[in-house]
Amino acid sequence: MFNKIRKKVEEPEGTRKILICRNDQDLERCRLQVIKVGGKVIKDLPLVKGILCELPDVTTLNKLESAQVITRIDDDITFYTLCWNWFKRTSKIAEKRPQSISWGVRRIGATDAWPISRGKQVRVAVIDTGVQLDHPDLVQHLGKGYNAVKPTQNPNDGNGHGTHVAGIIAATDNDFGVVGVAPEVRLFPVKVLDDSGSGTLSDVVSGIQWCMENDIDIINMSLGAAEGNDTFRQAINSAADHGITIIAAAGNSGPGQNTIDYPAKYPETIAVAASDQGDKIANFSSRGPEVDITAPGVDIESTYSTSAYTTLSGTSMAAPHVTGTVALLKGLKRDFSLAEIKSILKRSAYLLPSFSADLQGVGLVQAGQAVNGYAGK
Repeated sequence: MFNKIRKKVEEPEGTRKILICRNDQDLERCRLQVIKVGGKVIKDLPLVKGILCELPDVTTLNKLESAQVITRIDDDITFYTLCWNWFKRTSKIAEKRPQSISWGVRRIGATDAWPISRGKQVRVAVIDTGVQLDHPDLVQHLGKGYNAVKPTQNPNDGNGHGTHVAGIIAATDNDFGVVGVAPEVRLFPVKVLDDSGSGTLSDVVSGIQWCMENDIDIINMSLGAAEGNDTFRQAINSAADHGITIIAAAGNSGPGQNTIDYPAKYPETIAVAASDQGDKIANFSSRGPEVDITAPGVDIESTYSTSAYTTLSGTSMAAPHVTGTVALLKGLKRDFSLAEIKSILKRSAYLLPSFSADLQGVGLVQAGQAVNGYAGK
């Protein structure tokens, strides 16, 4: 949801933990250990060689910790969307209105990149609350996606947040609604957060694994947690090593210092802060040395659930501007490394006056300059 006012996830009975095994062969023995102490195996997490389990009480942890097949026990951390003013949202159905380009898309110069790249065929996953699968401004570019929360169901968005993020990245360039930064990408909704906007690490890990198995080029993560652990770092590392570029919202815990959320805190991601229409860093935007770059994140209009449109603020809205920019670049060269992308973004960014690197990173992302600079135009 948002950092300052977070809805607590309903706690399950007992204690949920992620158990990490030495190797794939030990997974079955690990399951047996859980059952032996009266626990329940909820699901496998093959990406991290682990299982999610529910234990009857905390005291059973001592018995599991002594099991030789288990190398680590981690918490199933809670994640939230990073929208600052979700509670003030209003939406409007605007199917008939002429298309407009949001101030954020214009401010980063995305329109200057479109003659060269629109991100065609780049595969972008939105790890979020899902996406409205039949939204008229998105349906043209939507792939099947995945629902990690309820794997037997489709990843439709019952919240609105993921649909808003998706529109900033890739709303269709047609004659109504809005248009995204990279309007020709192939967009894949990966639902890891429930309809309240909250979720768990185990579902995020499952979502990341799906992205790795389905040739995703870029992951947008407009979600965060105040803490990380080895299991999450392992999953992020695996995706990065697989060649996936991960764009993450920095968090909405500003103006406090050193307040960057996970996964934005990890160096394997591109951490995005939020700015407003006056090129000022948003007061809510998290601060810290991990900030890589800044993008528009205040009063951003985009697609919303029930085939509507709405205006939201947050680093959740900033991150997809950068995701779209990276998609435009990957439309020119699919196998950019993370270091190459960061270098291009740094060379082309606009350094905001009077703000330190802890607030803005290398500056405000400039999609047009990044694409034109790389293309030699």
